[in-house]
Amino acid sequence: MAKKKRHATVERKSAIVRASFVKVLGDTKDFNKTEDGRVKYTMMCLIPKSVDSIGVNLTDDRKKQLLKEGKAFYKALKADAVEVAERAFPDDDPADYADAVLKDGDKINTKKKKKDAKPLAPGYFYFNVSTMSQPSVMRPKAADGAITDSDADELFSGCWVRIFYNVYSYDHPENSGVSIGLGNVKKCYEDERLGGGTGAKFDDEDDVEELEPDDKDFEDEPAGKAEEDDEAWD
Repeated sequence: MAKKKRHATVERKSAIVRASFVKVLGDTKDFNKTEDGRVKYTMMCLIPKSVDSIGVNLTDDRKKQLLKEGKAFYKALKADAVEVAERAFPDDDPADYADAVLKDGDKINTKKKKKDAKPLAPGYFYFNVSTMSQPSVMRPKAADGAITDSDADELFSGCWVRIFYNVYSYDHPENSGVSIGLGNVKKCYEDERLGGGTGAKFDDEDDVEELEPDDKDFEDEPAGKAEEDDEAWD
């Protein structure tokens, strides 16, 4: 059987999301690897469901804006996953592929059947991203340059970031589906460390320079564009 054509979106930029399970910089000993030993750089991204999940020290108005952008991004990402699945797997239900990519952090994974199973990311939706090439990671202020392997702790699980990404299909002999590729990363805010510890917090959003990439890298309506309405997530 012939291998299906790979489908993908153009590179996009995300809304500001919270980083978790960060394996992008530093010692790669515990990073995921392919069968032939190549390193995979991975991260889980959390989209807040409410302002209560945004712990960073920002004004209430700024938190509401981040939430609004997060809702728009959630819808755009889901739509991208559905579109890619429709093109790659026309005989299947594209919603199943989208649900496998973008998950509800308040739901317990019933497949694991653990008595003490708990929600993975309460208060958030989440998705995983990965790449075989180490991303560049920029500090909040562009003038401060990039975060390197020697300063890997600056990009910790719990901080807020904006990422470049694309949604793509894959078709391997053992499985097929839709996934999200990771491009470069821009650290935006620090917050309480996930899993314990606390990073220093910025006083307000004026301490952080937003990522403004060249428009030619994106389509006319990049994911994460804030909407005017306040509709439900679905």
